[in-house]
Amino acid sequence: MNKKLLFLFLAVSVCVITHGQTKKITQKAVQLFEQRNIHLNGGNMAVLGSGKKSRVFIPIDLPPNTIEWYYSFSTSNNKQSIDNLNLLIQLGSLLIANVTPLGTTLSSSGITETILSQIKIPYGSHAIDVYLFDKANMDKFKKRKDIWGDSLQFIPSGSTENTTQGLIRVKDVRSGSWFIGLRNPSLTYAVDVVIEGIAIVAKEEIVQPTDEQRKGELYANMGKKAFEKGDYEKCLEYSKKAIQLDSSLVQVKLNISLCYLIQEKPDYLDSYIDAISSCKKSEHPKEFLQSGLKNIKAIKKKLGELKNSDEIVELINEELKKL
Repeated sequence: MNKKLLFLFLAVSVCVITHGQTKKITQKAVQLFEQRNIHLNGGNMAVLGSGKKSRVFIPIDLPPNTIEWYYSFSTSNNKQSIDNLNLLIQLGSLLIANVTPLGTTLSSSGITETILSQIKIPYGSHAIDVYLFDKANMDKFKKRKDIWGDSLQFIPSGSTENTTQGLIRVKDVRSGSWFIGLRNPSLTYAVDVVIEGIAIVAKEEIVQPTDEQRKGELYANMGKKAFEKGDYEKCLEYSKKAIQLDSSLVQVKLNISLCYLIQEKPDYLDSYIDAISSCKKSEHPKEFLQSGLKNIKAIKKKLGELKNSDEIVELINEELKKL
């Protein structure tokens, strides 16, 4: 594999407006280790001292600020017949193709399931066991102590048994040094394995807002005050100016939609569709959608029954179920 792949990364910036500042989260997909081609002999041959191993291990040093990490593998009885995994390249191209204006194909908790479902892993033909160990258990594994009655402790989320190919996602181990142990459970036949690992790392920094963003926030606050006074036309006027200055103000889009709903304007549905879409693209989709529901409930308590509100509540609840 090209050595340059060791330095290949994908950076995606996710921006969240907080207290007049922008929190910029830069997330990168970094290669932990290049694709490796490993031959695992059958257990009998390994025991007979042929020099061929039925189990090997790969050291893992997780980079600082790792959110989660992955390894993919596939198996064959002929290493020439296994396609390259290209995990880093696949992931990078999919993220670029699916990234939204706010960069939310990578959320604060890692890669979305939609992205992962598109990763292609070559079909495998021979089952192997793969374990995630700390050093103490890796030493036991290496010395085959499990054969002689000693128990091995491994991280379940980073391990799989009797599997021919897979993409393993590890979210509960994010720092330190670890070991991936591969074992051929067969006593007789050999197996060839290809395996590759990557990590998703994140860095946060505070970016001062632009003049346009500051103006947008001022208009947004004026719109909020107008809404609280029941002046929905003024709220719409200020809120629309806020969005023109800063289109990332998701809560303002919800406020505009609610004004349309209160005034029974025909644009209410299109406005809510746009606002909900922006919520889903944001860093905190659940919180924004729940806020939208809370505001509808509050205005109904104040004004009484609200025409078409049940339709919007159902729509938002359906989207919340998907998160």
